[in-house]
Amino acid sequence: MTRDPYGPTNRLPGAASATRYVPGHADAFGDRLVMLADEGPALDILRFHDGLAATPGFETALRAGFAEVSDFRHPTFAIVHGVYRLEVDGRLAIVSERVEGQRIGDFLGQTPRVGLPPGVVAWLVRELTGALAALQSHARGTFHGVLTADRIVLTPAGELRIVEHT
Repeated sequence: MTRDPYGPTNRLPGAASATRYVPGHADAFGDRLVMLADEGPALDILRFHDGLAATPGFETALRAGFAEVSDFRHPTFAIVHGVYRLEVDGRLAIVSERVEGQRIGDFLGQTPRVGLPPGVVAWLVRELTGALAALQSHARGTFHGVLTADRIVLTPAGELRIVEHT
């Protein structure tokens, strides 16, 4: 078995069976690796940019946010497994369930700019409103200030999923 550079010290979910990592989506928060496993689901590892991770209080707030929502389950939200310091490079990261699909931010960033039909916008608002209300009911002090189009994924099955909500 190949040694997993992102486990086992960090006890990443599925790390014992991880066989390869491929680059994923990158944005203002950091870059992602998709962890593919022989068994079990693929995972996303969001490695925060060093400047963001070094901001005083960021890691503490991130860990507190994770603690607030670690047991929250809702069909619209991807499961976040934890906050880690990666063994290989010491970077701060969150590991979550991999959600296949297209991020709304990628769709809106296309050139030429393509607008969304009003019916789709109404559906998005309805789905997001219900999901965010459920999150706020679960953790009363929770807010969604970093929810951007890059955190909203449309799956191939036509479902809306929110990722990295910690």
